Amino acid sequence: MKKFIQLTLLGLFILPIISYGCKEVGPEDEDPPVIPLTGDQIIADHTVIDRFNDIPQQYISEVKKMLVGFIGESHSAAYRRGMELLEEDNPVYACNISTGEAYTDQYVRVEDYGWVGEDTWFTWFAYDEGSRPYAARVEIKNAINRYKNAGHPFSAIGFGWCGDMVIDYGASAEADPLYGVHWYGASYGGPEGNLCWGLDAGDYALTGNSVSMETYLGAMEDYAAYCASNSPSTRMIFTTGPVDYEGDWVGEAAYQGHLKHELIRAYVQADSTRILFDYADILCHDNDGNLTKKTWNGNTYPSIAPENETPRATGHISEAGAIRLAKAQWWMLARIAGWDGETAD
Repeated sequence: MKKFIQLTLLGLFILPIISYGCKEVGPEDEDPPVIPLTGDQIIADHTVIDRFNDIPQQYISEVKKMLVGFIGESHSAAYRRGMELLEEDNPVYACNISTGEAYTDQYVRVEDYGWVGEDTWFTWFAYDEGSRPYAARVEIKNAINRYKNAGHPFSAIGFGWCGDMVIDYGASAEADPLYGVHWYGASYGGPEGNLCWGLDAGDYALTGNSVSMETYLGAMEDYAAYCASNSPSTRMIFTTGPVDYEGDWVGEAAYQGHLKHELIRAYVQADSTRILFDYADILCHDNDGNLTKKTWNGNTYPSIAPENETPRATGHISEAGAIRLAKAQWWMLARIAGWDGETAD
């Protein structure tokens, strides 16, 4: 896979890249329709923020029938809080943060699933309450199935990354000969232990860790296949991760994190049926469309726009950044609901 990434990075290196509301619950919809994806590929990045205002009323109404969940650790809070802040600014974009809420067509349901780390989402092992190991991915599949059987399946679900890509848990002893960077990150619950990790299986020689970004991509494909068979109205959403300084997005760690983000982007773009929520790209641009950049060892990489990071208010970012995430969520959900992304009222 290294050769594939080398080529795609050369061509695509810079891609056009808590309080809860109390609302009345509507009637239960036991089996929402499967909506085929139409039009161009769904990639929610910084370019969709301006197009958020073009969502037709018809599809705003369709989004209000949906259940969305970006589940993860502390950073995932901004996905949820941003939806509330957007509603406070404009009640048209009604939402409710809840857990396992029944169907309604009055507001989009924003799932507060609870704490989920990379060990549960994509590495290898997690633990039940009795501290007994069980295969990773089982909890997420069980949740998808449980929500479907309860009559309120997820419409869209993705992983809300925390500092898993860049945290300094002990960088690789040697630099990658292709990219000239040491690998950082932490793979809690991995088969070889809590180690740094790279892009693909070939990086085992550097990290001693069989977990890599390929493990995340494989988990996402596994979930997508599971949804197709068990919860066909559920869309799996690929995501990029945090870029804030509290999440160690600085220097060499940040640059290798950028390489991991680029791998996700290239992988998603290779298949038009895949959906990407580009958290990193959304936050690295400000509301005027300007990209914030940093450099390490002569390499330029995107970094969080100051207004999207401070003052920190939710999920390690500012309220302004959280609102950008919310606008991108509404755009993405409207596209999933059938909007072509172009036609406005």
